[in-house]
Amino acid sequence: MQLAFLPWTGGASGDAPSARPLRGRQGRHFGAGRWSGLTALSGLVLAGVLSSGCASRGEPGGSPETGSIAFESIARGSRSGIHEPRRVVIRDPQAFAALWAEHTRGESPPRPLPEVDFATSLVVGVFAGTRSSSGHGVEIVSCRETAAGRRVEYVETKPAPGTITLSVMTHPFHLVRMSRFAGEFEFHLAAE
Repeated sequence: MQLAFLPWTGGASGDAPSARPLRGRQGRHFGAGRWSGLTALSGLVLAGVLSSGCASRGEPGGSPETGSIAFESIARGSRSGIHEPRRVVIRDPQAFAALWAEHTRGESPPRPLPEVDFATSLVVGVFAGTRSSSGHGVEIVSCRETAAGRRVEYVETKPAPGTITLSVMTHPFHLVRMSRFAGEFEFHLAAE
């Protein structure tokens, strides 16, 4: 979904975007209430953006498909101490503390360890590895039950051609918390 923005046509010190009144059909003026129409339109666009994809991303309030597993994002970003591609399933607090220490190495002070109750939950993560510029990302978008266990789907994003990026090393990652499961996990890079 693409959003279009109207250009700012002037106005001084925060005034409305134009000193001249907007004209409707047949030359009628839209007076002080002209913003109410734009506000309503903006609200509809925002509602559409927020509702798209909620069910497929394991977010609360979505209507999960049959077999889908709810999850909650606990950490996501482009700066990690883990520089090689890695897919992880963490089932105990000691393994999570060790992973978190590796993930936050070099930070001063390191980010605090997210709370996870491993009696009822586990952590699933994707580390994309080293990227040579800003604008890269990774996101876990779904988890579902299969005959073989649980299938975790994730997407990797990269800057569009011609996009201005920073020449910095980044290390995209995403960690989520979900219900405990003793079976096997399969990771799948989904097409965007």
